Amino acid sequence: MNSIDCLLRYAAFIARVKILKKESNKMIITKRLLVQFFLILEIVFLVKVYVFGNQGVLYLMDKNNQNKKLVSLIQHKKETLINLEQEIEAWQTIPFYKEEWAREKLQMARSCEQVYVIAE
Repeated sequence: MNSIDCLLRYAAFIARVKILKKESNKMIITKRLLVQFFLILEIVFLVKVYVFGNQGVLYLMDKNNQNKKLVSLIQHKKETLINLEQEIEAWQTIPFYKEEWAREKLQMARSCEQVYVIAE
């Protein structure tokens, strides 16, 4: 009976080892799935942050477009400033310029002159 008892115990031990191996394999597979899930979740989160976040790619592209618009607006304002400075200089240096401007823009004339307006 001793040897049969020993064989039964050995068989039970082998069965437990097999069960433990299966459970351990299931746990390993479960751990792998969890790691893969969290890795994918992290990748999705990082893509969201880096593309759509407060300082993501879309935000930077929008700011770059705004910057280009502001640069063109500044260039336009500089050109306007140059034109105005040239006009001020003309007012200060050319005496006829004042008279020409008053006649054309303000429709003014000297007291001895008659003004004829031609409607187009």
